[in-house]
Amino acid sequence: MEKELRFLEDRKAHWLEIGKLCASWALLDHSLDDAIADTLDITTQQARCIGTQIEPVASRIKLLRLLLPTTRFDGNWVKAATALLNKIDAVAPQRNRIVHDAWHFDGTTPKRIDKRAKLKKAEAFASDELFVDVQSDCPLGDIKLVTLEVGVCCIGLEMLSFDIQTFRAEGPPLPESSTLVHLPRVESHAHRLFHEQESAQEPRPSEA
Repeated sequence: MEKELRFLEDRKAHWLEIGKLCASWALLDHSLDDAIADTLDITTQQARCIGTQIEPVASRIKLLRLLLPTTRFDGNWVKAATALLNKIDAVAPQRNRIVHDAWHFDGTTPKRIDKRAKLKKAEAFASDELFVDVQSDCPLGDIKLVTLEVGVCCIGLEMLSFDIQTFRAEGPPLPESSTLVHLPRVESHAHRLFHEQESAQEPRPSEA
C-alpha cells in the first residue's frame, strides 16, 4: 500500500508542476499582446484583436521581430528585445511537449510519449523509418526548469513594455537606464536560486 501511495504522490507532483507551467504560459501569451500594443502604440483592445487573429505565439513573435527595427529605440535595447524573443521561441517547443504529450509512470523516471508520426533515418545512408509514440525521460526537475524559463520570459516582456512606455513618456531609454538589458542578470539570479533550492531538496546520503 505504501508503494502505491508513493506512486500517486509522485504523479501528483508532476500534475501540479504541469499546471504551473500552463498558468505561466497563459501569462506569457497575455503579455505578448501587451508588448504588441506598446510597440505599435495602440489600445489593449486593438492588440487583443490582433492576438486573436494571429493566435500562435510563434506568429506574434515574428510580428514583433519585424516591428522592432521600425522603432527608434537604442540599438542595444533592440538586441536585448530580439534575444528575449529568441528565448521565447526556444522554450515554446519544450513547453508544448510537456503539456501536449501523454505521460507514462513506471515507478522510476516519468516519461513523455510524443504521438506525432515522424520520418527519420536511423543511420546516415539508411532509408527513412517511421517513428511514433517516442518516449523521453522527463523528471520533475526538467518541468520546473521550463516553468522557470517561461517565468523569466514573462518578466522580460514586462520589462519590454515598461521600457517602451518610458521611452514614449521621457525619451529613449539608454542601455544603463532601461530594464530589459538587465534581463540576463535576472535570469542568472533565478537559475542560481533554482539550483540551490533543488540541491537543498535532494536527500542526503544518510537519508537515501
